[in-house]
Amino acid sequence: MLFCYNLAMDKNKISAEMDKIIDIFKDELATIRTGRANPALIEDMQVSVYGGEQKMQLKELGTVGVEEARTMIFQPWDKSIIKEVKNEILANSSDLQAVVDGEKIRIKLPTLTMEQRENYLSLLNKKLEAVKVMIRNIRSDHRYEYQDMLQEDEISQDEFHRWEEELQQLTDDYIGELENLASKKQQEIKG
Repeated sequence: MLFCYNLAMDKNKISAEMDKIIDIFKDELATIRTGRANPALIEDMQVSVYGGEQKMQLKELGTVGVEEARTMIFQPWDKSIIKEVKNEILANSSDLQAVVDGEKIRIKLPTLTMEQRENYLSLLNKKLEAVKVMIRNIRSDHRYEYQDMLQEDEISQDEFHRWEEELQQLTDDYIGELENLASKKQQEIKG
């Protein structure tokens, strides 16, 4: 009975580890351009401000929002840095167009070319494969733990096989969720 309790705890622990991988992948997906404005595309951009004395992320300097499908707005809390921020955005990204409009910066995304879309799809596939490997590594680490328990006669062969099947099912479920997220992003990139 003690083993069953540990098994349930282990499943929760493994799910928590795999949930972290899902969260990492979601954050990575947000940084891939789709042709639609998304604050995640620029909010982590590092810019030098106050005469180059400080390097900060845009989200630390103001708010980033979406105005239209391909237009974002950056509104700094300190209006004195607005021109520095605009120049840094232009310097950090060759494909963004930034224009000061009063107390805010309007940032336009150009339409994606077919080549860019293919590059973003390739990047998406690389990121997907990387997180799948991370999920499989979690599975392997826990499987080795149970193999050790089996060798030490702490669990029976039947318990090991039952746990192995449950571990594989959990892994398949998480990989399926990753593939579903990637599929949605692919559709966004394809436009």
